[in-house]
Amino acid sequence: MREISVLAYLNLTQKMEETTPDLRNRSWRDFRTASRKRSIYLVGCGKKTGEFLDKFGKKYRIAGVLDNDEGKRGRSLEELYQCGNNKQIAKLKVSLLGELASEDYENGIFLITPIRGYGTLEKQLRAYGGRNIYSYFLMESKTIRCRVQMFMGKKGVYEWFKVYEFYRNKKYRINKRKIVFSAFGTYCDHGKYITEELLRQKKGYEIVWAVSDSSVNVPQGARTVMRGDVEKYIYEMATAGIWIFNSPVEAFVRKRKGQIYIQTKHWTGITLKRFYLDAATVTKNKERVKLWKKNAKMMDYIITASDFDTQSCLRGFCPKGKCVELGSARTDILFDEQKYRFKIREMLNLPQDAKILLYAPTYRFKWSGSSYEQKLPEYDIDYKFLIEELEKKFHGQWYILLRLHPGLRKYSEQACLMDRVINISSYPDGEEFVAASDILISDYSSIMFEPAYVKKPVFLYAADIDEYLAHDYDLLLDIRALPFPLAENNEELAEVIRTFNYEDYRQQLDQFLSGYRLMEDGNSCQRIVEFLDSLVSQNGDVD
Repeated sequence: MREISVLAYLNLTQKMEETTPDLRNRSWRDFRTASRKRSIYLVGCGKKTGEFLDKFGKKYRIAGVLDNDEGKRGRSLEELYQCGNNKQIAKLKVSLLGELASEDYENGIFLITPIRGYGTLEKQLRAYGGRNIYSYFLMESKTIRCRVQMFMGKKGVYEWFKVYEFYRNKKYRINKRKIVFSAFGTYCDHGKYITEELLRQKKGYEIVWAVSDSSVNVPQGARTVMRGDVEKYIYEMATAGIWIFNSPVEAFVRKRKGQIYIQTKHWTGITLKRFYLDAATVTKNKERVKLWKKNAKMMDYIITASDFDTQSCLRGFCPKGKCVELGSARTDILFDEQKYRFKIREMLNLPQDAKILLYAPTYRFKWSGSSYEQKLPEYDIDYKFLIEELEKKFHGQWYILLRLHPGLRKYSEQACLMDRVINISSYPDGEEFVAASDILISDYSSIMFEPAYVKKPVFLYAADIDEYLAHDYDLLLDIRALPFPLAENNEELAEVIRTFNYEDYRQQLDQFLSGYRLMEDGNSCQRIVEFLDSLVSQNGDVD
């Protein structure tokens, strides 16, 4: 029975291309019958071409391979694929789609191997006179196993396929020095700074970033894999010694013996809110609970930065593993302020003496009837009034940078802006703006604590505080008792700015932070890298 791969599943999820009925109706039996005395041309140089040659190269009469890629024209199959001892096939060279003689199109058998674009390739072949055309993709969907899985339902089929891929990849050896990072589908957060420390120290790890967009750039010495490229992504996950994620691994992920799953989370040593399995907004969502409980069973370590952080993570994640208090990697750059003050002002084309206020509100929850969904908060902050008050109190020319929560980036264009207010929500790394800013304003986001680690002023603008406390997250701390001046409207915000006294604020802040024994000191990345080295040395060789 043939192995089911992604081509059959694309069919099952109805991602079908337009083709002739003739191509759609043909099966592997038809192909075998037609190929007994005729030459076969494989169309498209891809993975399935190599698989076909490997499995059936000696069984069928292969006459050549056709492709539209000029760069592959004239290259031998030995260069492109491992043809084993089949020297006759190894010598064959790739031709362009229109280079065959007319009688070859009339008499040959053409097997289209790509999983996408087969409809276009059929049209091209027919335009050149091709008659006997078959699609690996469409014929595979008619196999018995594929039809049985189709009966299970579309979602079940595709999820089954991904789980199956993990088990299929067990034949590959785990590379204990290979790390797969993931952070919001881009290159950011704690994983970014762990990566840069590993590269700076030239540790020799194989570093792979799982991303959602092919345009994401990572430093030299690391590479990316698209999460949407399921087969490649699963291969990287199945063969990596270590996973470092700031959000849950997917439900279809299967962890092998010897692999290590490290959760960094996406906040730092103090968090304002209950989260995940400790939060009612999550526990009402059965799918999210199921996902986090599955992650909890696989989780070996959570990187935390204080005892408070550890205790909240033990409640929120309920991990089978343990917390290690090493500090938050991304906060290291807060202790290198000048570098990022210059970088961000240059990037935004602002004067180097410009003052920056970072406004970073978080999302609100909306109950859909079955789960809570993130929604955009109401923004009634008066930017013009705020800038005037900042310049009266702190002098200089002020700019406001608006940064929405990563879950709200798709709404960023809806934010009402004005002159000297810049929307930086699409930039992947928010920590650089925390490092570059002079003041931060937030509402209920735990980002509020990060500028405080380096004694920067923080103000809270919580216009909907009563509604938030009643309907959104339960808080771990009394927001009104924090050392950050709080305002519920624009007039109150202006007043707390006017009456702000830095010495009083600093004294209250020191007293507050002293109760947490924080490990946010600029050396977190170094400690984390040492921890990774110790894990690898303990892990030994893994099969």
